[in-house]
Amino acid sequence: MTRLMGRQLVTEQQEHDGAVATSTPSVQYFFEDASSGSNEIRLNQLTYTNGRTIAPSYGASGGMSDYLNRVDAINDTTSGTTTLAAYTYLGVGFVVRIASPEPGIWLDLCNCLPCSRILSGARFCRSW
Repeated sequence: MTRLMGRQLVTEQQEHDGAVATSTPSVQYFFEDASSGSNEIRLNQLTYTNGRTIAPSYGASGGMSDYLNRVDAINDTTSGTTTLAAYTYLGVGFVVRIASPEPGIWLDLCNCLPCSRILSGARFCRSW
């Protein structure tokens, strides 16, 4: 069973042993309500049936990712905040690195010179 509020998914249930009932565990989705006058309704929390909460981070308030509604990180917020994945972008929406800090691994999705300069921390691209 899926419940919608407006056009946003708020509750989803799935039963593996028969029909969905009111007692069937559900996954809940929470969205910003755009009451601040902004024209955005974006996901801000996902709660699983076991109580685990996952929250996307849109970067610093007023920052580029915030304005672009671009996810900078996915965090487990069940008890404290644990970053599960962090994203590095080239331009508006081209992901060049996905980092998973807890196991200490990352995936580089670009092997070109501008990307390598961004990932290494160089500020300026120079052509001589």
